[in-house]
Amino acid sequence: MRPSTIPLIFLCAAVFPLLIACDNEAKEWRLPEACQDRCAVVRGTDDLADAVANATDAWNDCVCIDVATITTAVTVSKPLTIVGKGSSSRIVAPAGERGLLIRSDDVTLRDIEIASDTVALDIAQADGVALSGVRLVALPPAEGAVSFALAMKGGSITLTDTALTGSPDAATAAGELAGSQAVLNGVTMTGFGRQGLVVTGGAGLRWTGGGIADIRTENAALFVTGSSATLNDIIIEKIAAPVTGSALYGGRGIVATDHAIIEATALTVRDCLSIGILIDGDAYGILDEAVVTGNGMTGIWLQRSGDVPQLSLQDSTITGNRAAGIAAFRSCGLGIFDTRIAGTLSAQWHDALVGDGLTAYGVELDDADCVIRLERVVFADNFRAGFIADGAEGNAALAGLSFSGVTVERSTIDAPGKYGIVIQNGTAPTGLSDGVTANPFDSADAALAAPLPIMTGTQDLFSVYQ
Repeated sequence: MRPSTIPLIFLCAAVFPLLIACDNEAKEWRLPEACQDRCAVVRGTDDLADAVANATDAWNDCVCIDVATITTAVTVSKPLTIVGKGSSSRIVAPAGERGLLIRSDDVTLRDIEIASDTVALDIAQADGVALSGVRLVALPPAEGAVSFALAMKGGSITLTDTALTGSPDAATAAGELAGSQAVLNGVTMTGFGRQGLVVTGGAGLRWTGGGIADIRTENAALFVTGSSATLNDIIIEKIAAPVTGSALYGGRGIVATDHAIIEATALTVRDCLSIGILIDGDAYGILDEAVVTGNGMTGIWLQRSGDVPQLSLQDSTITGNRAAGIAAFRSCGLGIFDTRIAGTLSAQWHDALVGDGLTAYGVELDDADCVIRLERVVFADNFRAGFIADGAEGNAALAGLSFSGVTVERSTIDAPGKYGIVIQNGTAPTGLSDGVTANPFDSADAALAAPLPIMTGTQDLFSVYQ
């Protein structure tokens, strides 16, 4: 052995009891550059708290968790990087305790799993938190309680290639962002039995890639209230109600309410038990290249907008939903462009079978400021009608309706569909028909003697709550 190697070997041997990894061993972890290939190594439960407490600036505040299940709850109160070796590096909180609490700015977590039956990852008033390759697990909680994968109040966070998971048969929830600014890239949330993700208190969510699936919820997989969400290439699917829940209240894909703003590009919402997307009151949705399909009680439901805009929909496909592709209940400010609304399936609504492409209902429709504008919209093969506007009472002109390049199609002679464009409890504004380029149901529409029953709502029926 060359004499020059003796000091290095002695150094490594000396620092191992202090849990400090030499450069070669640290390469087993995916360390940030700031760690300079050095970190404090944790191999057991007793090590982690000591490593977190003793990390110093001299060692770049980096902790490496080996292949181990560490049963402890940890609080991080200073800038720190914790890195594992994937799901085999686990922090599991004791029953009734939170897993990892972050109470400091600039904390980084990589390639670890954190699990708890209360809150797996609890963050409060911490900026610059970053997760990459992390798995947060909400374990089944004690009876009467709910466990969360993530709970964050204030601060800012970035999640990359991270998974939030729970148990669909237990009261588990993806989590809550309360007043936080969150950037998600390639994040998935699956298998929760009580709730998806709640974005509240002025929070801002920007999410690209990934989505939410296999959630049982009494409300929605993504619930946005008083906050904003910008979604790009997200899939929300297979959302159901709890076993004791109701399709009228639970099993919804997205709910936006209380000044919320949803901006989405290439969003897919499919196979929800109830409504795919519900926009309530003064919330606003801007959807581009959306696919809303296979939902059990309308694809998009709009309600009670008052005099504020509620939906801009462009280059989208609304297909195969039950009852209605899009339903607007006492809502205004709809602009739909270059969109296909097709294949709406039948659903029982009181004593009638409904199944329409787009329905709009309310006394507000006779106001010219209550705009429902359709441009280059195609209605095709809907069970009953392509479009129904119902002024609720009287025979006033529904002045806010505007068509340009609207087409009603029938793919085959025996394809579904009885009516094309129906205006009832009111009259069409002058020139509306000039904006219809084709409608094979013209004669049936003109011969309709009585209003068609359509889906309407009450605040109790389609209630929005957190």
